[in-house]
Amino acid sequence: MLITNDSGSDLSAKKADLLRESSSTIKVPILLLALKDMVSRQIPLEALMDRKQHHNTKGSGILNWTDAKSFNFEALIETTLVYSDCLATNMLLDFIGGQKRLNEWLAGQGLMTRLDLPYLHFTGSEDYMPKVGTTSAREMLSLYKQLDNQPWPKDYKDLLNRSMSNVHESWLELNLPGKLENFKHKTGSMINCGPMGETVYNAVGSFGHNNAKYYFCLLSRDFLNTDTDKSENSMKQYLATSLFGSVAGT
Repeated sequence: MLITNDSGSDLSAKKADLLRESSSTIKVPILLLALKDMVSRQIPLEALMDRKQHHNTKGSGILNWTDAKSFNFEALIETTLVYSDCLATNMLLDFIGGQKRLNEWLAGQGLMTRLDLPYLHFTGSEDYMPKVGTTSAREMLSLYKQLDNQPWPKDYKDLLNRSMSNVHESWLELNLPGKLENFKHKTGSMINCGPMGETVYNAVGSFGHNNAKYYFCLLSRDFLNTDTDKSENSMKQYLATSLFGSVAGT
């Protein structure tokens, strides 16, 4: 867990440099590199990208269940952030040159964060989820901060702000202990996913409080037991309160 102020000073940190499962927070660097490529290639948000068979997946999202043969970049970015759409992510992965280029780009920044899958392919019948990616709270926070602070073209910036402020049924936002100003984030969750049945709840983002801006990242792993206070709902509430209770004054 890590919370920093806008200047980068740690306000709260716990195992912030420990490498953990990224879950869908790995979509933050994918989006960051995709947007950088779009800027350098002067690609407008309305430009279309063709959907291929290998993009299809039964992971999270909404696009896989449509018959559309192509999507514009605005839809790919928005659904990746709002619905954590895996089909959209797979298309953006192809756009940036795939897993190899993403991981080389991350390594070039001196980061240990990696995408562990060539594509986010899920069948919906897995006994447990495969490793999606690897990151630390400090590294994922730094990548989110780059996404948030780049001097994007106005339409790109507006899209990012709108999408990160409207995450669909966010496990974190639904369990906040109080109101946070200018709350923007990307979540990830994998329920009973690991070889031993572990559950992962992750989130990265930013918020305002008392005219100051803060950044946060939470990477958690624990076991659910519906017979104890570590049920799914109580785990979400505990994580949200532990993360924001003291800093946000909620």
